[in-house]
Amino acid sequence: MRKPQMISVIYVDDEPFLLEICKLFLERSGDIQVTTSVSAKNALKILSSRSFDAIISDYQMPGMDGIEFLKVIRKDDKIIPFIIFTGRGREEIVIEALKEGADFYLQKGGDPKAQFAELRNNVEQIVRRRKAESSLVYRETLYRTLFESANDAIVLMEHDRVIECNHRTEDLFSLSSEDLIGHNPVEFSPEYQSDGSLSAKKSVHLLNEALLGIPQLFEWRFLKPDGNTFDTEVSLNRIEMIGTFFLLAIIRDISVHKKILGELEQKTQDLAASYEEILATEEELKTQYDALFQSERAMRMSEEKLRSTLASMDDLVLTLDMNGVFLDAYKENRGDYFISPEVFIGHHYQEVLPPDLSKSLGSAFDQVIASGKTEKITYSMKFNDEIRYFNSKLSIRMDGEGNPAGVTIVARDITEEKKILLELAESKVKLEAVIQSSPIPQFVIDNNHQVIHWNAALSEYSGISDTEIIGTKDQWRAFYPEKRPCLADLLIDEKPELVDEWYKGKYARSELVKGAFEAVDFFPRMGKAGIWLYFTAATIRDNKGEIIGAVETLEDITEQKEAYRKLQHEETILNAVIQVSPVPEFVIDKNHRVMFWNQALSRYSNIPAEEMVGSNQQWRAFYPEERPCLADLLVDNATKEFSTWYNDKVSPSKLIPGAFEASDYFPNLGAEGRWLYFTASPIRDKNGEIIGAVEILEDISEQKRAREELLSVSRYLESIIQNALVFVMVLDVDTNVLIWNTAAEEISGYAASEVIGSRWIWSALYPDPEYRKKITGELVRIISENLFLTNFTTRIRAKDQSDHIITWNTRALRNDDGDITGYVAVGTEFKPCVCPDKKNLNP
Repeated sequence: MRKPQMISVIYVDDEPFLLEICKLFLERSGDIQVTTSVSAKNALKILSSRSFDAIISDYQMPGMDGIEFLKVIRKDDKIIPFIIFTGRGREEIVIEALKEGADFYLQKGGDPKAQFAELRNNVEQIVRRRKAESSLVYRETLYRTLFESANDAIVLMEHDRVIECNHRTEDLFSLSSEDLIGHNPVEFSPEYQSDGSLSAKKSVHLLNEALLGIPQLFEWRFLKPDGNTFDTEVSLNRIEMIGTFFLLAIIRDISVHKKILGELEQKTQDLAASYEEILATEEELKTQYDALFQSERAMRMSEEKLRSTLASMDDLVLTLDMNGVFLDAYKENRGDYFISPEVFIGHHYQEVLPPDLSKSLGSAFDQVIASGKTEKITYSMKFNDEIRYFNSKLSIRMDGEGNPAGVTIVARDITEEKKILLELAESKVKLEAVIQSSPIPQFVIDNNHQVIHWNAALSEYSGISDTEIIGTKDQWRAFYPEKRPCLADLLIDEKPELVDEWYKGKYARSELVKGAFEAVDFFPRMGKAGIWLYFTAATIRDNKGEIIGAVETLEDITEQKEAYRKLQHEETILNAVIQVSPVPEFVIDKNHRVMFWNQALSRYSNIPAEEMVGSNQQWRAFYPEERPCLADLLVDNATKEFSTWYNDKVSPSKLIPGAFEASDYFPNLGAEGRWLYFTASPIRDKNGEIIGAVEILEDISEQKRAREELLSVSRYLESIIQNALVFVMVLDVDTNVLIWNTAAEEISGYAASEVIGSRWIWSALYPDPEYRKKITGELVRIISENLFLTNFTTRIRAKDQSDHIITWNTRALRNDDGDITGYVAVGTEFKPCVCPDKKNLNP
């Protein structure tokens, strides 16, 4: 089995000798590093500047005892594992330590070697479990943030049915997730797609191709509940989770892009129309905008999964309503009731319980109602002149509709356990102390394989009481459906070679206890759905070295296994979303290490993910020397440094709160360099702390080229208009002048700067009201009859009061709906010919 990583521990005790002894024992194998402190106050100073994986503290210390030290640690909401290791064995100290959040309580005394081995084992188990929980929370936060911050709709399908979607999907389709899940996307599509194909037939082909592992990228038209359609671009890919193939669809709304494309096409047509009267114009602009549309590809990620928990039931189960009135009671052996159910059912707990217990129960009851979280209390009651001790768990109870309906109390009589603990402390029987006081399930057998100890924790896990099993050889019943040796049985017979036969591929020799073995296995008969156990078996020898028995301890690692399974599941989806995205992107953690480097970015940068993941060299893809990327600055919350590294190119994202975007030219990308539009967004945990950042890049080189070509064409056509030898003007729908070329300035005498943006010029060109009315009336007639104005001759008055005869050819400019958006007019001035033998010809 893999050797655990170094664990850092701070040990606090006012006895320097014990500090040195404990440090020597714990650091012996080299897996634990111990820092010592002779007081809790000094330990707090150390903790303020350093972090540790666990705390071990004595109880009785001058100035601040172990419980006060624990309270200070928990007051700061620190979840660091805390172990009380003390010679004080009073029950109230144990109860208070566990109540204040101690993870384990170990009493000093007995064999130091065995005691420190148990302490070391507890430290490793608690730290390992806490690190697994922290890793799971980190991964879930990362996954949730990336999934819900995605600007594209993300849909997970099983064959042709939606099984999961993000909030963006609901916004895009104007439907709730309940309306989408369980349905075929074709149900939200029109009968025919924009290419004329049947939606149902086309979707079957695309889904089947994707299920064969062939990535699909296509346009699709969807239908909203109000009857409106919207166009999308869909990336459909197959992913594998837990041995099953699913389809992951990333849907981007391209309706706005199509509208922009239509408007650009319309503007192109309007320009072309104005040039038709002068000379032949270009009609190929549409393809330039197609390139702009084809260059946009993007996906985003995330998904979030729900968890479930199972609660165990102990001896006595009580139910109360929301007001604290007992409703029901259950106990398999009704003779064990210390108060008859008839006495308390139907009564408030304050009416039937002693004042101290009523107060303690009431406080826990109110906490459960307020928070919905499980609360625990420990208390004692006097029956027949005997003090009995109990542990109780209070949890919220829901009705059939999921609303709070009251509280369930599960009470367990721990009196016998307390008596045993006291007897063990008095007799100082080491083995019984280890077994019965340990919260870890364990049993002991003698050299005849008979069970001599079966602790309460194992009774609870196995459902087999100690009275039922002690004195028998039936220890196998707790784990297996038929008789077979347990790990402890094999060590009793001194046949370690048989361990490989029964536990092949599941065991290893213990690194903590010489001659011991440890293993991991799944036990389907334990619990409701089976549990995973990590178990260790070691022989017990007398002072002559002869084997007199064996002890086997077990640890339930089901939650860790489930956590790892969920983590792998979520990482599979997360990796699939990132890796199949056609948009280059990468993710870094708070230490600037690359966590994800997708295939698209690998192709763009020529740097494979294997070379980049785990490093902090993401800059290599974009810059010739080391410098921060935009994501690096967000991780450090260094937004003030944007101007230093990106001048004035960075601006806040209009789509994602807290994100920033920029565009820049990268000469090292591709053969001739690339223009990139890139967006970086911080990833935060549930407390709002930044734990990483994602940066997404889009190649806009083609867009830049298309814009430059469009500007070049526009300048070329404008030059033609301005240098034409004929009078050219373009008007808006209200006849305000938009274009007034050089010939217009020369003929009329009015400069373009005087005329453009106004309509007063008509009164100047046609000063005679009657003549102006005649001209405008003819224009209105021609436009109303949807005719072209051809060879229409008028007389205009120039600024120098000279008259000019102009022959006009005019047409209206219209949009896709046929509405008039303006007019273009081309006028040719008639100049009389001066001939030697003839008179001047005037119209």
